[in-house]
Amino acid sequence: MGERCWIGRVGTIVALALWAIGTAACAGGAGRQASEVAPGAGHLIIIGGALSAENEEIYGRMVQLAGDGPIGIVPTASGVPDESLTGALARFDRWGGAGRSVAIDIRHDQPEQAANPEWAARIATCRGIFFTGGVQTRILNAFRPEAGDTVCHHAVQGVLAAGGFVAGSSAGAAMMSDPMIAGGTSRAALRFGVVDADAADRGVRIGRGMGYFPYGLTDQHFLARGRLGRLIVALEQTGLDFGYGVEENRAIHADLARHRIEAIGGPHAVLMVDVSRMQRQGASLHNVRLALLSSGDAVNALDGRVVPAPGRMPATIPVEAGASELRHDNAWGRNVIPELMADLVLGPAPRAVALDPDFEIVLSTDAETRRFDDPEPGSRTPTIVNLRLDIRPRATGTASVDGSRTP
Repeated sequence: MGERCWIGRVGTIVALALWAIGTAACAGGAGRQASEVAPGAGHLIIIGGALSAENEEIYGRMVQLAGDGPIGIVPTASGVPDESLTGALARFDRWGGAGRSVAIDIRHDQPEQAANPEWAARIATCRGIFFTGGVQTRILNAFRPEAGDTVCHHAVQGVLAAGGFVAGSSAGAAMMSDPMIAGGTSRAALRFGVVDADAADRGVRIGRGMGYFPYGLTDQHFLARGRLGRLIVALEQTGLDFGYGVEENRAIHADLARHRIEAIGGPHAVLMVDVSRMQRQGASLHNVRLALLSSGDAVNALDGRVVPAPGRMPATIPVEAGASELRHDNAWGRNVIPELMADLVLGPAPRAVALDPDFEIVLSTDAETRRFDDPEPGSRTPTIVNLRLDIRPRATGTASVDGSRTP
């Protein structure tokens, strides 16, 4: 099976067309990047990190996409490649059958291996490629060095062109877009904006990515590590409209031929960020739009329209005069933002405020906000579309994106 060469299978080029959206809820206008998106044939599985060996939905989706072809495991990002490679090979063999996965043993301390035609030939036999976690810049240094793209990078592109899949977890998710987020925190991003690699953690770092995901920026460990602030700043600075923050042990499946993005792996899988109508006033940012999606919820990748999962029903967002606002003193704490979003649309609070040491993160509903409830009784994981977010300096003073201080 490992010798079967899938690279020769030429995927049919699908005409560029909007995916049928039925009764979609709009989460934004056409993206600035949409006109640059070319149709493709393959699939991306972008995993937010900390993938459980028991997550049948995610592993099952990758095995399904591979058909009867092998899945190549690439440990380039990892600082412990033997451990990463052995673990991933075992998990894919568990879900797909013994011998299903093969090693593409290109290591970060031997990046020249990505220019080796023998490894490119092995990649070409695969129906799927999986990049393990670690440090995303290690993948770029090997596959897309300053000297130029390598034969192994072109071979991975060939797997996609033939209708196969490319997947990655953690660092393997961050590297999917081009540009990519290379590091930084939400607080530092809001204070200092985009900085170069020498600035350490004093802002958000942007670098060249692998370019497999053409619909905006991707980010990982997103809700668990409070990375919303850094994604917003990165989108503003790169000029892209849409960002997809993927949670741990969750994923998005991007069908490149259909321009369709689906949340998989469980509840609160992805926070989609739309800055197409965002406005900046000094250090304040106004009218960011958020969508919180769970398994089965889907997005038209070209214009950001959301289609809730089958069975999720529209529900009224309660409004009550005089209700108290929701507050939290740590905006970037684990799962603070999605929990406030859910509490807000389940109501009747007029807004929710989460605090950064220098900024207020204000969530609110308006006439465009939509809620769709899970049919399971007692569920508190609604699909939320077009919730508004504003960021403004606290009265104690803050730093703007250029690093200047406002007393």
